[in-house]
Amino acid sequence: MKNFKYFFNFFLHKTIKCFVDLVVYKKTFLYNFLIKNLSLGNFCFSYYSVKLNNVDFKDTTFRFACGGAYGNYLNLLIKEYKKDFFFLDVGANIGIFSLIAKNNKNCKKIIAIEPSKLIYDKLKKNLSSSNCAIYNLAITNFNGFADLSINRNHSGVSKLINKKDKIRYKSQKVITKNYKFFDMIYEKFKPYNLIVKIDVEGHQLNVIKEIKKSKIYNNISIMYIENENNYDAKKKLQKMLPRFKLIKLDKIINLKDSNINMVFEKK
Repeated sequence: MKNFKYFFNFFLHKTIKCFVDLVVYKKTFLYNFLIKNLSLGNFCFSYYSVKLNNVDFKDTTFRFACGGAYGNYLNLLIKEYKKDFFFLDVGANIGIFSLIAKNNKNCKKIIAIEPSKLIYDKLKKNLSSSNCAIYNLAITNFNGFADLSINRNHSGVSKLINKKDKIRYKSQKVITKNYKFFDMIYEKFKPYNLIVKIDVEGHQLNVIKEIKKSKIYNNISIMYIENENNYDAKKKLQKMLPRFKLIKLDKIINLKDSNINMVFEKK
């Protein structure tokens, strides 16, 4: 029965994807609507052709990941990467891009970092294989604990907050690590030709500062970073990465906010 559900859901995904690719508007909504109502069991296949466990269509972030709202640039970059590489996913959420990397035979190791305890449990179920190392923590400039905002209806907007913001947000305590965590990753896995994705809801400059202080920095080839979509923020990020050139500004398809993804490649 399990095999039947798997093959049925995969065939369903392929069929719906072919149909949705012919549609001009509401592609993400249409894909999610059909997958949600026709898939068997508590799993489905994302638009990106990866299996997602613990289906939760109430979560906007899950709907983005399932329905292909993140566009195809990073998907194709990872999926079609021809050289051996390691994938570092900072702010992995349920692991949509780590799963895409997992399907590329050239990916030697996935290091996925997710601070939210609730989402971390889902991430573990999606990335349960020997070439995936998963960590439940946040990256910042100190080792210890911090408060993370929680939004069950949109898990991907969780962010580190200060004491004043605790009044405005539901939150939970999370473990924090500085650049020495990346040094540990370097010693443990000896990563090379790293593709790094950073999606940390406004904390990206702090994460990059810690990466730059660590031993992994020299082994990074590509960085895909969510950043504020304004002139000053983009220039500030470019100045922080003098060893890299900006090769792409990638806008998320269905996200009506002020963010943009900046893609950097080592010079």
